[in-house]
Amino acid sequence: MLVSVTIQESGMHPWAAYVEKKSYYFDSKKELLQTIKKHNEFDIGIMQINSWWLKRLKLSPEEIVEVENNIMLGSWILADCLKRYDNDLEHALSCYNTGRITPVGKKYSKKVLAHLSNF
Repeated sequence: MLVSVTIQESGMHPWAAYVEKKSYYFDSKKELLQTIKKHNEFDIGIMQINSWWLKRLKLSPEEIVEVENNIMLGSWILADCLKRYDNDLEHALSCYNTGRITPVGKKYSKKVLAHLSNF
């Protein structure tokens, strides 16, 4: 499941960012951090962790952009969503993407599940 989420979120690119409704794929962590420094809201890393989580958990972008930390936090967020939605995978994936169940999140769920079916 985590691989499917990373494929959908970043194409498995470790230095990916989503800022102002646009995706970026940087050659280095340094480039990524320089770009997001100019913005209050963004998604970063291989699992595209939303800046809301960083603020809520008092984590820095420098910590979360590290691939291992990004995957651990993304895993924790997905597990939290699974718990909140009684292990309903489609709802949990929507939650991962949007923070709740939404039409956009449901489309996202279908895309992730399509990646999963390729394994």
